[in-house]
Amino acid sequence: MRPGTVLALPDELAGRGAKLLHQQCWCWGADIRRPEGNLLLEYGFSRRRPPATVSGSTHYWKNMGGANIHLWGFGVLWEQPEGGCYVNRYRFQPVFVPLDRLREEIWSPDSFPAEPAVSSADHRLIAQLSSICGFAAAYEEWVQREAGAGYRARVLAEWGQSTVPANQCAASWRDLAEMLSGLAEVRNP
Repeated sequence: MRPGTVLALPDELAGRGAKLLHQQCWCWGADIRRPEGNLLLEYGFSRRRPPATVSGSTHYWKNMGGANIHLWGFGVLWEQPEGGCYVNRYRFQPVFVPLDRLREEIWSPDSFPAEPAVSSADHRLIAQLSSICGFAAAYEEWVQREAGAGYRARVLAEWGQSTVPANQCAASWRDLAEMLSGLAEVRNP
């Protein structure tokens, strides 16, 4: 797959994913600012802030056993030995990122291709996107257990823009992961 290749997902799936990821990025930000402690760090993420001379987003990452998940305020990246799947917070279209690009420090969405080539064939990229969704579901389930059922509802009420109720966040991510897994199977040659 060429660097910067993006898969054209069906509009309904891309729209649903974009709304859910935008909401999730807000939630991760709230989890970082939580007065009782940073939930991302408690979940096992490492954190690196941009240098003082660079304007950008703090980078959180976690090893998931054979893969790494990377989070910024502007998007998510799932990294595996064959390369990464990046998804922008506002545009739920998976972009392939080669490993050599992942060795650089990434502080802004400008580090990723702005105008990617479009493809509709690579099932591996869709499978990685499904893994991102599966991770988000597992994380939301953990937040419910760790911070209590009312915590996420308060976070979303504070935001005032939620598209998925707090008690449905994990299930919505699971549903999306399953839809993407099915799509990956259909596109697997």
